[in-house]
Amino acid sequence: MTRERRRPTSEYAYHAPEAPRAALLALYGADAEVERALVELHDRHYRDRQWPHELVYVRIETRLDPDTGVFLYPQGGAAEALLADLEATSERFGLLHAFGKEYACERLHEWCLLRRQMGPAVGGPELVMVGGHSYMVPLDEREVAVTWRPDLEPRRAAEERAGAAVAAALDRIRDDWEAAGWQFKDTTPKAPEHLRWLFLRLRHGWSYAEIARRVGIADDPDYFDPPKAIAKAVKEMAKKAGVCLPDGNS
Repeated sequence: MTRERRRPTSEYAYHAPEAPRAALLALYGADAEVERALVELHDRHYRDRQWPHELVYVRIETRLDPDTGVFLYPQGGAAEALLADLEATSERFGLLHAFGKEYACERLHEWCLLRRQMGPAVGGPELVMVGGHSYMVPLDEREVAVTWRPDLEPRRAAEERAGAAVAAALDRIRDDWEAAGWQFKDTTPKAPEHLRWLFLRLRHGWSYAEIARRVGIADDPDYFDPPKAIAKAVKEMAKKAGVCLPDGNS
């Protein structure tokens, strides 16, 4: 049986479970208003103070003496103000509802810590932290034997035959990576567009009809019902990214 040849890919592989979430956070990080808010957040709470890397230890500093009601730690009041500001900033841009309080605040906290350490060189895309997950990378090597009888076969024919063997070996490696949960961007050509729609829904709270108008497909003849098509794509992408959508589907 002749195996169907897939077209070659020039794209890198990415891990399927976390890729949509990381890409969504990257869209947040590239948003100018979000970045301005993060810089202001940093200047209010991080520029002149050193905070623990994990928020759980910041929360410990807000403990009160049960007898006096006074903070047990010198930075107690500042820690309480920081946590409230992290939550408010997350809520302002839809991160709180989408990712959950703990995850959203941790991402903003990490960004501000990086800015304190590295200065203005830290840009918005540094928001694309997904919590240090690691995944299995298939260590797969395929050897391709090449033979050639110059007295029986022209070199061009031998090169074509060798090229086909190499392509088949690369296909087998690709199969192993896909079996381990990795994907290639050329297999999901609509993903960037659908992620953008999801971002607009979360970031601005726009209706699906408004998103259709904003992205210029409200009257696109390729879409029978643009808001319905966007709603379907956004809900599917939200499920892949593991985020919650705002209430209401209009």
